Amino acid sequence: VIDDMETEKAIPVYTETEVKNGTLGEPLSTVAEVYDRIFEDLSTGIEVLDYYSQYTDRASKLEVNADVARLMLAYAMLNQGAAQGKIYNGGKDNAYAVAVQRASEVIGKYPILPQAKLYTTGFADVNAENWMWGQDVTVETTTALASFFGQVDIHTYSYAAAGDTKAIDSNLYDELAANAWDARVGWFRSGEEAFPYCPDRKFYSPAYKDVTELTQVDGEWLNDNVFMRVELAYLIAAEAAYQNGDQAGAKNYLKMLCDERVIPGQEEAYNAWLNSLSGEKLKQAIIYNWRVEMWGEGYSLQLLRRFQKERTLGTNHLERSGVKIDIQGDYMIRCQCEIPTSESRYNPNIGTTTLAKDN
Repeated sequence: VIDDMETEKAIPVYTETEVKNGTLGEPLSTVAEVYDRIFEDLSTGIEVLDYYSQYTDRASKLEVNADVARLMLAYAMLNQGAAQGKIYNGGKDNAYAVAVQRASEVIGKYPILPQAKLYTTGFADVNAENWMWGQDVTVETTTALASFFGQVDIHTYSYAAAGDTKAIDSNLYDELAANAWDARVGWFRSGEEAFPYCPDRKFYSPAYKDVTELTQVDGEWLNDNVFMRVELAYLIAAEAAYQNGDQAGAKNYLKMLCDERVIPGQEEAYNAWLNSLSGEKLKQAIIYNWRVEMWGEGYSLQLLRRFQKERTLGTNHLERSGVKIDIQGDYMIRCQCEIPTSESRYNPNIGTTTLAKDN
């Protein structure tokens, strides 16, 4: 959270269901108050879920457990940052320290997806050991063409297979390809291939991996949905440690992840890259790994906000090709969530504001 945002009004926070003095709705809380509630609720959730796990296992990965709550809290604290010296845990830790603590409690409990399986899983199976939270899609629960794979997978009967592709930004792909050691380049097609820059080996139907003709691709839409995987913990811990002044810790967390992302035979190039990481280079390496490792999983916008990073779009965008996105500029206003009219219309503490729209 940018420092001057802490005192800004954000959203109403509800902790009770009762009507107060005949009035529906709560007033807007500040950003700091919202994060206080997030910290309190998730901390309580971790405690309760840890207790629950002593007596029974969750029925499936569709249910959350305490480790999922830990990473939810760690990610929230990472997004808050250490703005205005905000402290938690009885005044001992700032938000970054809390993020490192909670993420490190998960690290080691679940294996990182190994290099040998980078191109084989399709990120499509809830039984993968590195998946902490996800949905086992069945014939009863599939949303067919409206599913995630129905949007992104060129090996599934999908918008992507029909030509409306969802692809890695060409500038990011070039950065990835320039790292001679990074095996994740194999997750995507190059710009010279058919379906350029598409996630050919990340998010694909494994049984149909060699076909892209609409008459031959997967038409069952039974690939599973990943909500959280353990690699997230390493990225949170690396960034939070860096932001908290612990560059050695940040580099170590990043190393644990990237050790499983090396192309066999490129260890020398990898070690040279790793040994060069300090200061600004370490910061940029953390940003790079967020964007590559978690591509397509919903973390880039918050990443740009946290680092207030400008980004020039690659040439493969249908709209705004080559446009510079400025986190402080008007462009990012389009990405803000607005208070729905169902809240502003019936909550007299808010009323109709410029934050709420009918569309």
